[in-house]
Amino acid sequence: MARVQLTQNVGPEVIKCMDKTVSAGVPTYSPTANVSKYTLHSYQVVTVQASGNVQFTIAGSNVTNINSQGDPVPSSDMEKDWITISTHTIANNSGLPATLAYSDVWNFKYSKVLIEPATTSATVEVYEKHNA
Repeated sequence: MARVQLTQNVGPEVIKCMDKTVSAGVPTYSPTANVSKYTLHSYQVVTVQASGNVQFTIAGSNVTNINSQGDPVPSSDMEKDWITISTHTIANNSGLPATLAYSDVWNFKYSKVLIEPATTSATVEVYEKHNA
């Protein structure tokens, strides 16, 4: 017998997790999102005022540390505790806005995105939506 999985939209709002100008050669991370309740993840990346390639990476982690106040917080050790879920290059040689849409199913407690422009600075907007 076939098995069907239904997803429920948990919150209709889209989160704008990044809207900033990032410099070439400077890795820029979005804030960490707690995505532990969700399995379906969607991202839309818009590069504005860019000339050259922009690399977009999604990272995930299940590691929680305890801060000095005794509160649980996501690990900040990107080398040891985070793994790359997906990496994409957005080619933007025209200077006009370029976009990328990405959706996948995965189970991590935390996620964040990394933006790395190759040769020049770029204004980047990242929208994310997570469903149960």
